[in-house]
Amino acid sequence: KDRITAAAAIGSAENAGLLPSLDTVGGVGTEKLSPIGHALPGASPGQVTSFGTLESRWILPLFGRFSATEKGAAAALDTAKAARQAAQVAVVAAIAKAYVALRADQQKQRLLQAELGESSHIVSLVRIQAGAGVASDLDLARAQAHADGLAFRLPGVQLAINTDILRITALEGQTAPDAKLTIAAPIPSAPKSIPDLVPADLLRLRPQIM
Repeated sequence: KDRITAAAAIGSAENAGLLPSLDTVGGVGTEKLSPIGHALPGASPGQVTSFGTLESRWILPLFGRFSATEKGAAAALDTAKAARQAAQVAVVAAIAKAYVALRADQQKQRLLQAELGESSHIVSLVRIQAGAGVASDLDLARAQAHADGLAFRLPGVQLAINTDILRITALEGQTAPDAKLTIAAPIPSAPKSIPDLVPADLLRLRPQIM
């Protein structure tokens, strides 16, 4: 936004240089005159005189003198607007990517918690069987190791969820996360229809697909 404002100001200044200008000069003086009209020395009151001039100027843009400057200012304004649009597209794409990652991590957390619950139940059954002599200590160790591995992965998934939420909050320019982000939701599905864009427009909006 600052670049657009600066480019517009430069363009306005360049256009102002093509407008007519008007300069004025004036003054007031006091002098003592002799009978024959000559100025006499001394500080006594005399005749008050004043003068003024008016000068106008207009530099015409002959032979395309200012054409390149004017076109350059317009091009700078267009470039600033295009850069702003590109930045907005990049921010929206980053927010969408972080949102999809958040929902995927939350789903991964839900699946891990469900699998950990089943594994803990299996460990309890194997422990009972081992006590009755039906299962061996090796079976119990394997079941416990599987449950411990699942429990070890949960903190990493929670850290990824927290990171996704903080990234979305920062990209949106907010000071505090939205409470709705902490509630698990399905992963957004891809659009069924492709936008009606020519390849040049698609590459301009999403250059990373190359």
